[in-house]
Amino acid sequence: MPEPLLPWQQSPWQTLKRYQTLARLPQALLLTGDAYLNMLSLGQTFGQSLLCQQPSSDFFACGHCPACTLFTRGHHPDWHDITPPADKNVIAIDQIRSLLPTLNLKPQHGRFRLVVLHPADTLNLAAANAFLKYLEEPSARTVIVLISESPATLPLTIRSRCQRLNCAKPSPSQAALWLRQQGVSDALTTLLAMADGHPRQALYYAEKQQHLVYINAFKHWCDIANGQRHPVDVAASWQTQPVHECLAWLTSWCEDLLRCQLGVAPNYYRHPHWAPALQALTKSLQLTSLFQWRDHLQNARQEAKTSLNALLLLEGCLLAWQQLFTH
Repeated sequence: MPEPLLPWQQSPWQTLKRYQTLARLPQALLLTGDAYLNMLSLGQTFGQSLLCQQPSSDFFACGHCPACTLFTRGHHPDWHDITPPADKNVIAIDQIRSLLPTLNLKPQHGRFRLVVLHPADTLNLAAANAFLKYLEEPSARTVIVLISESPATLPLTIRSRCQRLNCAKPSPSQAALWLRQQGVSDALTTLLAMADGHPRQALYYAEKQQHLVYINAFKHWCDIANGQRHPVDVAASWQTQPVHECLAWLTSWCEDLLRCQLGVAPNYYRHPHWAPALQALTKSLQLTSLFQWRDHLQNARQEAKTSLNALLLLEGCLLAWQQLFTH
């Protein structure tokens, strides 16, 4: 059963409603956006609304008709959820091959058949080619929903055959309002900054008190620049955090430093509340060196996906940060 729509999902939902109102459903729909926007739930809500036998005037599924009952129990014959197997990280050609004969038949239970592929960018080359052949000659009353955080990695031949719908982050005010409604009132700016504006992730951080760790990490990072802490000691103290999060923190602070160096107004920083500290750091930095450190961080973030030595990665990034202030 999909989750209730969140406030920032209302805009793409209006587009999906319009497709139904005009009876112009796309043969293939590509939902794109960041992972924290919960695009899968939006795709499920859309799919259930098409399968429902008694949808509301707003096209929401009724939740109690035979089709909705089958959907909720995970047994609807016209709903196909294609995702990488638990022991793999790709959608393989065998999964597509087993699906295609079904798509050539009429829907068994209702008006439509729904196929949801997520993450669609995990289609391997053979699976993508097999799926493309279907998209070139689609069957009637079948709607394909592809969900992807990285649509650029999908073959152009597949993207060009899809109606694309982007799911955007909420505005800062909308995100802050939603967090207050969830009972979060402290450190909203810091929580949303560390979550890159995603309210659900900010709520998770608030529940885990992660913003306190984040504020402390920022202070330690500034201490390295001021010669008050050693990078190796700071890296060791960060080991309790996932390395990809630590590297994301460093990247966000680096990008704010670049904004500062380039004369961007503080209200455009990701961390506007830390503008004085960031501006103080830039007085001792060269723009070219800062760009080089950002490249170092980007390489480390790629390496972190396969590296087994997280501590060494963090030490390297923080030592490179320290070196920016040694000349």
